[in-house]
Amino acid sequence: KLDVRLHTYVMDWPTMKELQRAYLLSGVANLDVPQDHLFCAAIYQMARKYRVKYILNGSNIATEGADAPFSLQHTYRDAWHLKSIYRKHGRGKSLKKYPALSLWEAWMGLPGVTKINLLNYVPYSKKEAIETLSREFDWEYYGGKHFESRFTKYFQSVYLPRKFGYDKRRAHLSCLILNGEMTREEALAELARPPYPLEQQKEDESYILKKLDIDPATWQRILEAPPTPDDAYFSQQKLFNAARRLLGQKGLDRIKQRRYTARG
Repeated sequence: KLDVRLHTYVMDWPTMKELQRAYLLSGVANLDVPQDHLFCAAIYQMARKYRVKYILNGSNIATEGADAPFSLQHTYRDAWHLKSIYRKHGRGKSLKKYPALSLWEAWMGLPGVTKINLLNYVPYSKKEAIETLSREFDWEYYGGKHFESRFTKYFQSVYLPRKFGYDKRRAHLSCLILNGEMTREEALAELARPPYPLEQQKEDESYILKKLDIDPATWQRILEAPPTPDDAYFSQQKLFNAARRLLGQKGLDRIKQRRYTARG
């Protein structure tokens, strides 16, 4: 209907499986890093290949502007952090088939490519967007934020509250309240309900553990172990902090701007 060319990037499953398994064993909070890093790296690959100048992003303040404290977790763009976790908890399989962002790509983006959060430039309503997509494109709502991914659905709805005591719905619903799409009373009523049926939660847990080769005893140890801080693993953060102290944030922004506007 939109006449847009679709390119599907198919990740090597054995590699992805081992990396995702390592993250579950790592004790860090953000288990979506393996797929989020892959999304970004794959998009950059396509941008380089086809010399794309603009990347449109659906991130927006209206529905995602109140995501702390989870948003304060370590960035998903840090390949050093990802590989540090894999070195400690992986089972030895090479990550050469996994596309990783370089240090420059992680912090400065691609030369000549501008990322635009398009929804921040229009009056955006989640309710109206759902109605328009359903009416114009026969789109079907999958029941919750990021529920299009079975893993993310379980991770955010079950694993995070159980192990870290953090329900991301609080932040998501707070945004809708601020955006005038929901009252506080309606949000509290939704929080009082399970994010999705308990039977489906059990099915998803069983499915994910089987796919990742995690036995019940190992899973119990994962749930009972104390959370691991992100800085327990090697990362690019100290290097970036040193560059910010040396150049200042304005200096880094000027470098980033030159990288965006100069074709490579």
